[in-house]
Amino acid sequence: MRILLVGGDADLLHRVRQAFWKSHRPWEVILAQRGAEALQVLGRDQVDIVMSDLKLPDMEGAELIHQTRELQPGAVRIALADPTMAEWTEKVEGDLHRLFIKP
Repeated sequence: MRILLVGGDADLLHRVRQAFWKSHRPWEVILAQRGAEALQVLGRDQVDIVMSDLKLPDMEGAELIHQTRELQPGAVRIALADPTMAEWTEKVEGDLHRLFIKP
């Protein structure tokens, strides 16, 4: 299983990777802090799951989710959103498998 985690908070990404490692050691978790980095990964590596924050430093997360669907339609696409970003859900609704609202 190969998972791509995308978000601007490097500490959070590392904590999530560590949580996956503790419970699923054979899973490979790739980190990207920017949408452009994520697109590079998606262009060269096959992934099973993409989990992205909708608030990225260099692009709208909805655009990354949409491009993920185009580049790797078989990948499960999960988005993380702040409660104040509820209006963004309409932009990504057709491209997502799951949306989680951050506490």
